[in-house]
Amino acid sequence: MDISYKTQRLLLRTLDVTYYRQILHFLKSNSIVFERYERDKPGDYYTPEYQHQAVEYEYQLIKKKQHLRLFVFLNSNPDKIIGTVSFSNFKHFPMRTCEIGYKFDPAFHHQGYALEAVEKALDVIFSEYNMRRVNAYIQPSNTPSLNLVSNLGFTRKELITNYAQIQGVWRDHFLYSLDSPYR
Repeated sequence: MDISYKTQRLLLRTLDVTYYRQILHFLKSNSIVFERYERDKPGDYYTPEYQHQAVEYEYQLIKKKQHLRLFVFLNSNPDKIIGTVSFSNFKHFPMRTCEIGYKFDPAFHHQGYALEAVEKALDVIFSEYNMRRVNAYIQPSNTPSLNLVSNLGFTRKELITNYAQIQGVWRDHFLYSLDSPYR
């Protein structure tokens, strides 16, 4: 099962377990940037074994429409992962909500790729997965992410204190949400 979507400059697609080494390389080479904003990882997170299992687990959830992670590539270079957009914590009927997460290689920041990719991924989650609302949890210090969701039309709902442990410290997060235009 290969799910893929194209935008003007990007290719967004699911990857199965045969890509675990490529995924590991993407995560490991950008870990310093990503870990500033992500929950703490298990000690073996950056190993081939862990990533193999994680990719297989996610892929099974994707097949059941309980999760969606789209890896982002440039149309001009469909072999190099430049980012991911994922949707997790699906709550189906009657709520039809999920959470969004995204990360992009710093070499591709400030070029509109995240906006283009997330905009397409949101259209997919609303139109094909029939979600009614997407939530984003963002640290107040994560200005690029705050700007991204604002540009996409998300609304800030509340500040949640001590929401997640990041680098060993419990951090506050803003809750943002976006309702489906297809309601």
